[in-house]
Amino acid sequence: MSMGLRGAFIISWAQTRIEGDSDYNKKDLAEGMSWSWHGRAFPLEGKDAALVLTSSRDLLQLRAKAARVVHKFMQRPAPLPHLSSDLDDPLYRDAMVLSDGVRFFSAVPLTLEDSRETVLLFPDGMPPARQHLTIISLGGGFSARFRRQGPVVCFVKGTRLAALKGEIAVEDVRAGDYLVTRDNGLKEVLWVGQRSLSGAQLFAMPHLRPIRLPQGLFGKGKPEPDLLVSPDHRVLIKSPEARALWGEDEVMMRAQDLVGDLGARVDHRAASVTYFHVMLEGHQVVIANSVAVDSFHPAYAALPEDEMDADAAACLDDLYERHPDLAGHPDLFGPAVRRMLGAAEAAILSAHLGPSRGIYGLS
Repeated sequence: MSMGLRGAFIISWAQTRIEGDSDYNKKDLAEGMSWSWHGRAFPLEGKDAALVLTSSRDLLQLRAKAARVVHKFMQRPAPLPHLSSDLDDPLYRDAMVLSDGVRFFSAVPLTLEDSRETVLLFPDGMPPARQHLTIISLGGGFSARFRRQGPVVCFVKGTRLAALKGEIAVEDVRAGDYLVTRDNGLKEVLWVGQRSLSGAQLFAMPHLRPIRLPQGLFGKGKPEPDLLVSPDHRVLIKSPEARALWGEDEVMMRAQDLVGDLGARVDHRAASVTYFHVMLEGHQVVIANSVAVDSFHPAYAALPEDEMDADAAACLDDLYERHPDLAGHPDLFGPAVRRMLGAAEAAILSAHLGPSRGIYGLS
């Protein structure tokens, strides 16, 4: 056995857990999911590798493939997730990169011809067993449904929304409830979904960290208390500058575009976060912690269907049964409630506002 395989290990696919589930098909993997393994890892430089295989030919195939992979990895260690040029290398097109928030591990899937079994090769070190890691990137060998979700518009657990009978915590909102909207009175909640992100996932995907809008940012008592939302959640901004620029007094601006001089900040203190998505009848302006923000619009944000709990999935299925065209054409949900500023437009407006000029939310 070549000394080049020293430090390389294999496990069978059956030893893996995705989101704690052993029945997850590798074709259903997505970046950001939790991954772990259990049992025993087998070093490639000994005879133990044969224990997870069903024929001597499988073992020969594995060692031949592994030798090539390990040789390349020794020349070029596992890439960090932000090094996209490394991930374009043919070596990594089939690899999965995992992280515990500090270290990175590469797993290469190898399918053996005789047994049709898939094994995972770890050429540059084995992560600890039974420890939850986050999938940072997926190569084509895993046939991922998607690589990165689109914008996510959601509230953080604990946010108070104006409702029919007073304020209600977002985690207590259910389909069929009625929320107060700024333009159209009470509107029914059609769907509520949620997504939880661990500390490791937030480390791996810092673009999903919540944005904190501090108390008083939009004037006295607005918000009260601090409002935490996803980076792509939009806040209603009223400003003479908006009218001068676009002929409209009120525009919608992403929370992440308020970070910096305008006073919002990324919440780096969050060890984990649970986001809630609230879809009403049409795109609406709702009141969260006394600040006007938008509700969920499927054409402007990603529906995290692969991460819904059973209740949310059933609710969405019911919605699609009543509105079948909506599933394939989310734009049919209706127009945006206000002009939605892109990053460039938000930068222009921010330059006109500045910290001394102030920004205004509507309640």
